[in-house]
Amino acid sequence: MNDRKKTVLLLSLADFDRGYQYHKEMGSGVGFKSVRPVLHHAKPRRIYPIAELQYAAAIVKEAGYPVIIDDDQYRDSVDPEAYKSALKSRCESPCAIFVRTSLPTLLHDIEQVDMLHTLYPGIPLYIFGPLFSASEFVDFVKQKKLFDGVITSEIEAVILDVIEHKNPDKIPGFYYLKNDSYHSGNLPRALTDMQTLPMPAYECVDHSKIDRFIVQTSRGCPMACNYCPYYLSQGHKFRAKTSERAFEEIKYLREEFGARRIIIHDPIFTLDKKRVIKLCELLADANLDIEWECETHMAHLDPSMIELMYKAGLRILAFGVESANEEVLKQANRRFKNWKLIKENIQIAKKIGVETRAYYILALPGDTIEGAYATIELAKYLHPDFSKFNLPNPYPGTGLYNNALAEGWLDREKFENDRDAFYRELGVHGTDEPSMTLNISDLQAQYLSRVGNHEVLLQHLDGLKKFPLHSKILAYKTAVHGIGALRQLGLNIG
Repeated sequence: MNDRKKTVLLLSLADFDRGYQYHKEMGSGVGFKSVRPVLHHAKPRRIYPIAELQYAAAIVKEAGYPVIIDDDQYRDSVDPEAYKSALKSRCESPCAIFVRTSLPTLLHDIEQVDMLHTLYPGIPLYIFGPLFSASEFVDFVKQKKLFDGVITSEIEAVILDVIEHKNPDKIPGFYYLKNDSYHSGNLPRALTDMQTLPMPAYECVDHSKIDRFIVQTSRGCPMACNYCPYYLSQGHKFRAKTSERAFEEIKYLREEFGARRIIIHDPIFTLDKKRVIKLCELLADANLDIEWECETHMAHLDPSMIELMYKAGLRILAFGVESANEEVLKQANRRFKNWKLIKENIQIAKKIGVETRAYYILALPGDTIEGAYATIELAKYLHPDFSKFNLPNPYPGTGLYNNALAEGWLDREKFENDRDAFYRELGVHGTDEPSMTLNISDLQAQYLSRVGNHEVLLQHLDGLKKFPLHSKILAYKTAVHGIGALRQLGLNIG
């Protein structure tokens, strides 16, 4: 039978652990999971659309293949048997299956391969995702010998070559299983030409359940901060859609799917200011009645630009500050520290109605107790609408991750002897992430993050509402300094 008459199945598999919210699209697409409160376990999990699935589906459709996206976020399965039945009923007999994996779901995705082979015997099965920009995960999956192919390229760049059985040695970033071993033409990963991407195929999912649609107007990050996976998964080269092309996509989502809220999920949305200014002028003139949010770097933003972005629909502005500690910024390859400009940008944004969200990381290499407190004071000085203090979460392949393994911040013995268990512990936000500096113990880092998160919350409370937080902050600070005193006496506490 001609493969063009058979369906291509794009999968984001179910995960039945209700204790976590999965964010496959976030963390540059490498993904992470966050802990859900016990009282929320029975509630549906929030949907975060996966951009590559929508773009890849559109490419496949344009080539003449029927395509199904089965992203279990929209079903939120709780029972494995019911999930298998639902999956089979959606797609009876595909010609190829592509599994979009991520850091927090890789092990679970691998565990479901037998189920897929049972449902679809003899059907080629491929696995892909930004995660495979880190070579150790390619090697890890290849050792399992479960997939017909491992795709390290951006999926939009190669999916048709794989479906149409082109010479596998000439497909960039492609490892194929043959005679019980993987082979490759050793071509580098292919990155997508953003300008040529078709409109995302949101018609392939239950878009009525989407609260915020995802749009990518650019990929690639030249900043190369050593803790961030963007430069690894998307490359250093900035690749962008033109202002006109980005505008047409947002307009398309509004008119075709009724989108009213959009996340522009670019590494640094305002890196090319001229492009963004033109896009915002188009959006403001079109009056689409749509709100959007973005993440950017404050070095590429100014008050007048924020005012224009607001007129175009910007309502949430997210950015990383990370640390006030100069040694931390130096080791992280993050040189920007123009606190005055950040303060000005925050003030104008708040004045006109844009919510500002700032993010910090404590206990990175080079940090100290004093440096952590300086970062907390910086957050209070900047005074955005929302501040969040995180602890280091090293993404595989980044400089921070490699350093953490070398220095013992991550469990090297488990890494070498039980890789499955090691990977299960990565990519989890909201648990006891380790400190990455000898100057701060793990337990001190946890208390410091609580001090920071409570201190900034105090700025938004009045009167008696502040009292419980003051008591907690005092207790956390006492614990930080008590542990420090014991460590000076040679006691290894926390």
